[in-house]
Amino acid sequence: MASLFAPMATYLGTLSLFGVAHVFIELRYLDAQYFSTLKQQCDASFVFWLVNLLLVIAALRCVVLLGWLPSSIGFGLELGCGLGLVLLATRVLWQQLKVGCSPERRVRFGVALALATLLVFGIMQSPITTLVLLAILHNLTPIGFLYHHPHQQRFPWLGCLFIFGLLPLLVFYGRWLGAGWYALPSMAAYVAAFVPPSIQHSQFAAPLFAAATFCQCMHYMVVIGLFSAWTPSKPESLIPWMRPPVFSLTVLLIATLFFFAFQTSFLTTRAFYSVLASLHAWVEIPLLLVLLTPKHLKDQFANK
Repeated sequence: MASLFAPMATYLGTLSLFGVAHVFIELRYLDAQYFSTLKQQCDASFVFWLVNLLLVIAALRCVVLLGWLPSSIGFGLELGCGLGLVLLATRVLWQQLKVGCSPERRVRFGVALALATLLVFGIMQSPITTLVLLAILHNLTPIGFLYHHPHQQRFPWLGCLFIFGLLPLLVFYGRWLGAGWYALPSMAAYVAAFVPPSIQHSQFAAPLFAAATFCQCMHYMVVIGLFSAWTPSKPESLIPWMRPPVFSLTVLLIATLFFFAFQTSFLTTRAFYSVLASLHAWVEIPLLLVLLTPKHLKDQFANK
């Protein structure tokens, strides 16, 4: 209801409260849950290039934030690094196809090629619109990790369709048809998180922003509510994470500092937050492409 009738307040409040915490929780979960699988399924160069491309993306965000590079150029370069991440996953999928050409692997490889093509098109046409669309789709990524979770006996298709499909559509049409009296403030810098510049002043802006805000709230709910509980306590991981109690207290402290910073200057703090957020948002794409296979097998990379 909050996303329908007060989408701006919901967006500002949930990002201030849960944004930073969910980034750290998700990064820890992905590292702890999937690093050992990546080592089995991919060669060492995959992890090397994955980490370095992510660091370049974070550096580009910092350079744009400091005003050393025009945002239009920075966004294009970031998408170029994102394309590199997709091609990195495509290479792994190609190696899997050479080992065993199953229908599922062909589909994954085709999806990777299609995504790479769309990124090239987005870089050429409108980098900012492409990044906004990716930000919206990012809120749906928990579906993929729920599907892949090793202890998931039965994938909750109906629950995911309801939470990430039906409810956002109801919010969109509710805002479109019956909730128009709660006018969305004309705050382009805030709305730009989920609404491309070309439609920010159209009748689609308010419904799209409201639906995307709802999806973001559900994204936070899954990451903080489920992924934090599912994170292995003693994993093989790339980053030496702190023990769970210490990690939780540290994240709480950092999130509290960011919360007060958001109250002081939301847009400036969000710009700094976006550097952290870019890491966890971009790393999900190659992981989903590589990991969403029927069964993980050690293929040729494991013997190299």
